[in-house]
Amino acid sequence: MKTFSEFAAAWSERVLAARAGKLENSKQTRVWLCGNSLGCLPAMHVAATLMADHPAAVLWVRNPPDLRRVILNISARWRATTAMQHVSAVLPRSVDAMDLAARCKLPAVFLMSEKDTLVLPEYQQGVHAAYVGQKHVVELSGLPHDGILDEDHRPVVEHALRWIRRQFPV
Repeated sequence: MKTFSEFAAAWSERVLAARAGKLENSKQTRVWLCGNSLGCLPAMHVAATLMADHPAAVLWVRNPPDLRRVILNISARWRATTAMQHVSAVLPRSVDAMDLAARCKLPAVFLMSEKDTLVLPEYQQGVHAAYVGQKHVVELSGLPHDGILDEDHRPVVEHALRWIRRQFPV
C-alpha cells in the first residue's frame, strides 16, 4: 500500500510530465513544494525523491514534524508510550522527517511557530539541523502550531521570500 508521500510523488510526476510536454524547457518552471505540519512530509518526500535534477524547485514548509518524537510525546500525555513505541518504530521512510531532511538538497524555507505545543520547536530544530540543502529558518513569534500569521509576521516572511528568490538568479 502506498503512503500519502508516495501518492504525492506520483501526483507530482504526472504534473511535471504534463508540464514538460507543454514547455520547451520545463526545467525552468518554478516548482514550489509547500506543506504545513504533517503536510511537510509529502512535500519533503517529493523534494528528496523527484527534484534533484529540477533546478528551479524550492521547499516551503511550516512546522515540519519529526513524527516519531511527536507520536511519543503525545502518547506520554496519555500514558501510552509503550504501546506507541512500536508504531513509531515502523513508520515508513517516506514520512521520516530526519531521513528526508538528510536527502533534500533544494533551497528551503522553514517557518517555525514559536509557541508550538504539538511539533515542539526543538523537534523542528532537529529537522532543520538535518537538512542538507540551503535553508532559511523563520521563527513565527508568538504563534502556536495552528496560529494564523498577521501583519507582525510580514517582514520575516517577506525576507524569506527575498531569500528564496536570490537562490535563482535570473
